Amino acid sequence: MHNIRNPDGLDWEILISSFDLLLNIKGNHNYLAGNFLSDLVYASVRMLDSQTPSAEIKKELRKRFNRLDSDMPVDDPYLLKELLKRFRAYLL
Repeated sequence: MHNIRNPDGLDWEILISSFDLLLNIKGNHNYLAGNFLSDLVYASVRMLDSQTPSAEIKKELRKRFNRLDSDMPVDDPYLLKELLKRFRAYLL
């Protein structure tokens, strides 16, 4: 993403593709996926703070959000929990 403070259509597509990549990580790479998840959710929240995506983009993000593994190990579980709350609120 080239500008998370002023995202354009391509940035939203990259974000969706990044979630697709994350959701396909299996097995021994789960810890890496957890760190990637933290970064991805942080970028998502920053983008959503800046701009509301189209209804179609929100629908696609919501589908991916609902598939996330809540047991994925992360560096800072509290921060991720708070970010996920904000992310969920944006997607309602």
